Amino acid sequence: MNDLTILYYTANRLQPSIAKRIRDNLLEVARDIPIISISHEPIDFGHNVCVGKISYSTYSIYKQILIGAMCAHTEYVACCEDDALYPSDHFYCRPPKDTFGYNINKWWVNPTEFFYRPRINMIGCIVETVLMVEILSERFFRFPRVLGLDELHGWGEPGKEKHISGLKNPPISTFSTLQPIIAFNHSDSTGGKRRITRKHQTKSEIDGIGTASQVWRKFYGN
Repeated sequence: MNDLTILYYTANRLQPSIAKRIRDNLLEVARDIPIISISHEPIDFGHNVCVGKISYSTYSIYKQILIGAMCAHTEYVACCEDDALYPSDHFYCRPPKDTFGYNINKWWVNPTEFFYRPRINMIGCIVETVLMVEILSERFFRFPRVLGLDELHGWGEPGKEKHISGLKNPPISTFSTLQPIIAFNHSDSTGGKRRITRKHQTKSEIDGIGTASQVWRKFYGN
């Protein structure tokens, strides 16, 4: 596969042993796909771009994605987060031209259960590199400083959020892989630990992956 680059972005908040196990899993499923890692601290993972101690925020996440996309030399990029496990078939999916594609088959995992609520997230984004650079560059040109929580409206996933006046809002498409993306539900994530509500579907085991407790112990060790 020579038309895709993985953009792995991290704020280096996970325990090093946990982060390494998740990165090793990504290497296993990605195989020969090139990886650009964009991190707050230097890491030995693919081609690393260290951005230093920038703010821990949604604004910074999109900045890291943009920096990574600008370094990519492939037609497409895939966003990969530091607290998620990806199925190999995810990286074979391609959205229509000029469209942001999102894998909506994503389950969160706690120590004892998986839970699911249909959401479009950057965790499952695959898009043409030039479109990613165009859309995010526009945002940062318009908003060149770190945004506070009261200013984040419209800074969600491209195509999903309400249109920001004067900025291009791209079309989106969704897809669903046979096996899901698994995201760990923990307190050090940008949005904090997610609370399970009645809107979430829950299960203790996913076919082909195992039980939630098995997955949690394998990567978190407790």
